[in-house]
Amino acid sequence: MAQKTTTDVARQSFSDDKLGAITSFADAAALLNDSGVAVEDYSDYGTGFTVLKTEHKDQLTGAPFVILEWRFTDGDNGEFVSALIVTKDNRKLVLNDGSTGIKDQLKAVTASRESSKHKNPTQGLVVPNGLTRSDYQYADPKTGELRPATTFYLSN
Repeated sequence: MAQKTTTDVARQSFSDDKLGAITSFADAAALLNDSGVAVEDYSDYGTGFTVLKTEHKDQLTGAPFVILEWRFTDGDNGEFVSALIVTKDNRKLVLNDGSTGIKDQLKAVTASRESSKHKNPTQGLVVPNGLTRSDYQYADPKTGELRPATTFYLSN
């Protein structure tokens, strides 16, 4: 008896004709609706925190926020900190930083809290004046060419 093999990764509920007829987002939504499939929004799942892109850190300059918690992680370019923050205007953000600014400041806070036996050394920190931006130039280690750089700091 020959063994049946399949290349199906997942069971397909829609016919090839219906899937082939999709040419837009609206067509996909209509197919689901017409098929009686209840569609949910992905934002209904998870914590509601979104990652703040590095190029948008300026949004936090002078903007008060509270850090719920932070953690340090080794990444491709060395250690960085990830902080869950809520801004005064109610945005829920993940702030990542691997610089000598925010990361080093939170390392110092953590060390100070740990040495004083703080119950939650990486949780609960109000930053009343948001971030401060420091612009400077550094010499590229390979070429010696001066390049612009920015470091952000927690501001009290």
